Amino acid sequence: MSTPTRTAPNPEAEFARAVAAELGPQWSPRPATWPGRFQLVDGRGGRLVLLPGTVRALLPDTKARDLRYGPSSPEIGVTPRSPRYVAGHIRRRLLPQYAAARDERQALIRAQRTERRERALVAQQIADELAATMPDILIRSDAPYRRQTTVIGAGSKPLSATAVVGASGATISLTIEGLNAEQAGVVTDLLKRLA
Repeated sequence: MSTPTRTAPNPEAEFARAVAAELGPQWSPRPATWPGRFQLVDGRGGRLVLLPGTVRALLPDTKARDLRYGPSSPEIGVTPRSPRYVAGHIRRRLLPQYAAARDERQALIRAQRTERRERALVAQQIADELAATMPDILIRSDAPYRRQTTVIGAGSKPLSATAVVGASGATISLTIEGLNAEQAGVVTDLLKRLA
């Protein structure tokens, strides 16, 4: 017959559970990826990490291509005197910063997605116009951090075109080689329509 084993209570887990209870019923503790550390998670995707003398709010994960830059995860220093003391500082100091950082991050993501759509529309417009003289058109979205889209057109030798559409479609760099007079006129009209 085996005797039941007792595990020693984990003081960090107990403290995290008590802080979560002080913050309200929507908060619950979970083990963090760091050994002996705990996250407090709310029902709306908020995550706080309890570290020695610090509470850090973690911003939602996004794909790297969605956001090149943005706000840092806010954090506060707080002495862990009691769960009520820590929860009070979280409520008063950290949660307002956290809400502002999350809002700023979402606004930046929306702005970058809008910029990418506008750039793609201009690139498609250029591709449609070039298709009249160049049957093979390729639109290549470059690395997101470069914020540009390239349109490559290939016609009968030696006709070729490369258009690089900059941020929001506001700038276009166009390189064309091997045009005859008629094709040059088509490209000139294209440039006038895009201006």
